[in-house]
Amino acid sequence: MYLKVNGTNLYYEQTGEGTPFLLLHGNGEDHRIFDELSRVLSHQYTVFAVDSRSHGKSSRSGGISY
Repeated sequence: MYLKVNGTNLYYEQTGEGTPFLLLHGNGEDHRIFDELSRVLSHQYTVFAVDSRSHGKSSRSGGISY
């Protein structure tokens, strides 16, 4: 699924039911790094595994700075 945030389409996967649990990956990774963890947590939580901008299936955006 996609969510538009500040003009960027962010991809995320949602699994499970219960209290929301947000998973954010590090640079150079994507939501798939949490596949196994998402399966385990989804028994108790609604898990949201998000691709950061310019990662995975999220939109590429220029001008990324720190």
